[in-house]
Amino acid sequence: MTYIPPDPAAPQPQGPAYQGPPYQGPPHQVPYAAMPPAPPGTNGLAIASLIASFFGICGGVLGAIFGFIALSQIRRTGQKGKGLAIAGLSISGAWVLVLAVAVVVAIVTDAKRDPSGNVTREGNISVNDLRIGDCLKSVRESSTLATLPAVPCSQPHQGEVFGEFDLTGSSYPGEAAIDSAAQDQCDAKLTSYAAAKNVDEVQDLYYIYPRESDWRRGSRKVTCVAVHANRTGSLKG
Repeated sequence: MTYIPPDPAAPQPQGPAYQGPPYQGPPHQVPYAAMPPAPPGTNGLAIASLIASFFGICGGVLGAIFGFIALSQIRRTGQKGKGLAIAGLSISGAWVLVLAVAVVVAIVTDAKRDPSGNVTREGNISVNDLRIGDCLKSVRESSTLATLPAVPCSQPHQGEVFGEFDLTGSSYPGEAAIDSAAQDQCDAKLTSYAAAKNVDEVQDLYYIYPRESDWRRGSRKVTCVAVHANRTGSLKG
């Protein structure tokens, strides 16, 4: 069978004309209306900053950290809570100021020692830092004694540290047992510390000993203090 290609010059057959609406392309798509963003809430760190700032110096440090982070987040996200963060920072700043003042006061009011350990400037000394030979401007009784006023022994004073010893035992002995041990050991230490002519000036013996809570932290030392009327110079003579 022979294939005869169509003559391009020959007229082409015509079909019926298209009777539908004009072609308009794909249907027009209308985008959905943009949804409004959800209103931002209050920044959690701003709340935490304010709450933490009420809990002393340690809380103030955390409050300051939370406050700075919160302000950074609020600027970026538009959340609420700027006022809370600023309030937290302000209160935290007040705690930092209190700490700074306390440090300065402690430095100014603390006693000063020379390289040999002798007190050369009047000031407070922690009861844990008392040394044999320290002279005390005054002596007071307290169940929560933290510091005592020390002075150079060349100045008038009412007390002098003359001895110390460590308690023994695995459990807290109680105040009565400590008092008994202190009387025995401190009496013996006084006669070997003070000059014989000065022993009669001692009016009373004062003991600084650990409380039960101190005992649990490992404190065992008892400090012996001689109490006398105002005198100048050490009991050593």
